Amino acid sequence: MKEIYSQLEKALMYYTSGSHYDDLVKAKEEYFSLTGKINEDDEDYELRMNSFNDWFLFQYCSHLNEYLENEVDNPEVKEAFGKVNYSLFEFVGDGIFRKRIVRDILHNKKISLAEEIPISSLVKNDIFVGRILEINDKGLLLNGLCFLPSDIRANLFKHTKKLRKMNEPNEEERFLINLEAQRSRWARYGHLSPHKFFVFEN
Repeated sequence: MKEIYSQLEKALMYYTSGSHYDDLVKAKEEYFSLTGKINEDDEDYELRMNSFNDWFLFQYCSHLNEYLENEVDNPEVKEAFGKVNYSLFEFVGDGIFRKRIVRDILHNKKISLAEEIPISSLVKNDIFVGRILEINDKGLLLNGLCFLPSDIRANLFKHTKKLRKMNEPNEEERFLINLEAQRSRWARYGHLSPHKFFVFEN
């Protein structure tokens, strides 16, 4: 499991330096135009930068398979990189009793997090957009988490049911990116009801 995280860091370093730097600049412009501007003094600055890193590697970067082929020997690592689950999750475990379960709300399934994954930042019933690498029936939660207000839980569940029936990955991705954008807008006006910002199509 540690090797997977190590390879994530190496891949990110590889694709954000040297001749790839211009791609990084373009990617940042695109991502933050989709999800909202970011400032270093934002409360969720680190989480949003982690979300960008995950998006950059697994959705923007078109050469990741090339990196895996040339730089990674471990087949388990290659398999994990190929099973990235970008979704809407709910933490249904318990950090006190070490129950490491998340519910994939969008795909209606439960995932057990690997023992190596720190879960101290998660509280039962937390809802968030994120990415999980799945390997050997265990999930590796990546660092880019976009936490959503619990007030909109019912609306989220209702809308994800519609998306499941559609079964269109592009629509799912658009929905998730839009959630990140709505979260960014709401963060600027946290005193207002989240229902004014999290609006879903019928």
